[in-house]
Amino acid sequence: MAAGAGATEPGSAASEPQAPPSSGGNDGSDIVVTALRRSVSVQDIPASITAVSGDTLLSRGVTDTIALANVIPGLVFVPNFGNTIVTIRGVGSTSVAGSSEPTVAIYSDGAYLPRPFMGTLRAVDLDRVEVLRGPQGTLYGRNATGGAVNFISASPTKTWTGRIDAIVGGRNQVGISGFVSGPLSDGVQIRLSGGREKQDGPVENILRPLNVVERNGGGTDAKYGRVALRLTPTSSLTVDLSLRYDEDNAAKIDQSPVGPISLGVEGVDWTNEPWKTISNRPHSAVNKLLIGQAGVTWEASDAITVKSLTNYILGKMRTANEGDGTAFPYLYTAIWPRRSESISQEFNLFGNFDKFNFILGAFYYHEEYKSLLDYIFENPDPAAVLTQNLGQQAKVDNFAAYFDATYSFTDALRLNVGMRLNYDKNEYESISGLEPLIPTVAVAGGTIKKTKLLPKVALQYDFTPEIQSYIQWSRGYKGGGGNLPASDGSAPAFGPETLDSYELGVKSRLLNGKLTANFAAFYYDYSGLQVEKSVPPNSVLTDNAQAKAYGAELEIRYSPVPDLTFTLAPTYVHTEFTEFTSTELLTLVPYDLAGKTLNFAPKWTVNASASKRFDLGGELLNELELTASARHNSTVVFSYFNLDALDRQRPYTVVDLNATISDVDRKTTLSLFVNNLGNKAYKTITGNFGFGYIGHWGAPRTWGARLSRSF
Repeated sequence: MAAGAGATEPGSAASEPQAPPSSGGNDGSDIVVTALRRSVSVQDIPASITAVSGDTLLSRGVTDTIALANVIPGLVFVPNFGNTIVTIRGVGSTSVAGSSEPTVAIYSDGAYLPRPFMGTLRAVDLDRVEVLRGPQGTLYGRNATGGAVNFISASPTKTWTGRIDAIVGGRNQVGISGFVSGPLSDGVQIRLSGGREKQDGPVENILRPLNVVERNGGGTDAKYGRVALRLTPTSSLTVDLSLRYDEDNAAKIDQSPVGPISLGVEGVDWTNEPWKTISNRPHSAVNKLLIGQAGVTWEASDAITVKSLTNYILGKMRTANEGDGTAFPYLYTAIWPRRSESISQEFNLFGNFDKFNFILGAFYYHEEYKSLLDYIFENPDPAAVLTQNLGQQAKVDNFAAYFDATYSFTDALRLNVGMRLNYDKNEYESISGLEPLIPTVAVAGGTIKKTKLLPKVALQYDFTPEIQSYIQWSRGYKGGGGNLPASDGSAPAFGPETLDSYELGVKSRLLNGKLTANFAAFYYDYSGLQVEKSVPPNSVLTDNAQAKAYGAELEIRYSPVPDLTFTLAPTYVHTEFTEFTSTELLTLVPYDLAGKTLNFAPKWTVNASASKRFDLGGELLNELELTASARHNSTVVFSYFNLDALDRQRPYTVVDLNATISDVDRKTTLSLFVNNLGNKAYKTITGNFGFGYIGHWGAPRTWGARLSRSF
């Protein structure tokens, strides 16, 4: 359905004062969201959506997108050399090469974040996070095929309020953050928020030569801030202005050996112990993100609203990684700068009549993207060192006109239709060189243009006021692009990605509201799914494949008494290629991969939790809330070929605990959390680079304490 709801929606709950943090055991089914461009309970939306409040995330120690998958059913977030791989319902972009955009779109207050390295957004000063499953495009600006993750910031408030948070935890974690919000004068409200956080990473370099400063990698060294201004010159006109800046300078040792390493040299030190590595070269990273936004909302009448949203995004990232995880000078990704600058403009006309609601939209988007990846093939002999430079620059334009309309035949029966006319243009130029043998020059380029009509039809029926159902067909689309150069210097283009999605859902509130049960079943037919393909002798390019996926989701929340809540959310997904061939680079054997499972698509994920509140009766120690939650994943495949045990992760379960104590007016709270209680070592990604398997381990046991004071 939606894709990028902004906090500037009229009547959004985000404009009201916020409650202090809570572990969120009884939170979720009644969150007000703006996924349909109007404020409504998540339970009343005819779509598969999960919403989590920002305070719930903070109390459970979730401060970035990587950890978000621990609380959202069916969502996978995987770090990969400073990028993020995101999948929902088993589908998403596994490619970080070329100019492929994410299959699952990530938004910050309606601003589309176009590149995978922007996916490590800090989850701070949020009103909520909305995760929508399936194609997006008939309600919002930028289209996506797999789904959308919407980070929605808290808005300025009409009364003065604020909060300060201090956190300490394992691996030398320290941090302070907060916000202040209120009216500057009649019709002018402001919100200031920011923070500073540091934490050692979980990956320890046990070698640490003199030229390697970082002892641990994958940690946090972040600073961030946001200023939001809301102007209401008249009762019908609202202007929202905001500027956000995020920066993280922690070294990213994303990859380390997960199996034996062989470089053809005797006496090479390596380790495949979880969260350990041996590195002879320094690791570093700088990730900066600037988001500027201007929104105008005019309520022309009780039935007509006009809105404009303007976004500017500048993202920069530079990483350096030692690529082989050994003490021997072999492979080093010395510098990988990435830069993306984009602007977008969206106009909407909303109509809200007795039986007929509609949205008309127009959207323009322009991005300029540059990336240059340096692989240093090291050698004890300095004269034999080679540097392979692979890069690309691209200009991406998108124009779209769309509408989404709902007509109510009766109070119980509604028809929803939508359409998007989408035009994409991608001008790219690829760069290649092997210094000092081959100079670095532009070797290929091209322009890809495509116009596509994207329809949606849905029928909604309420069996009773407490039981709603919907059935929907929609088409998602993502434009094509150009690859990084292959080993032969070519940079072939890859085509667009199209998804036909069929979905049936039922949402219900039963037992006088004590039980919430939501069910969805879906079938996906992918044409041109953008995936990584091996091309001999040593290239990996983005190509197109045919694939399908089907499955079912169930989300249950049961509160037998007001202070006790249980949740259960099993998700089943079956994915397979229906047409795709690729060559395994180590053996040079071509494989027909039809019938093979897609990467990062476990058949089963199960989220469960239990939460209990206790009345302590005191002034300072007034209420205690205890929450235990668990996430189970069945086998996850990391390689389409799936030839070795290291190409996959066996089933695993992670358990988290949380305790929150609050005073009588809930202005002071103390949250204690332990994530991955059993210190389970599980792989989130692996790859065989010819000398052995390199991969990434999920976060180990992590504990912390957060003290909050509201005023």
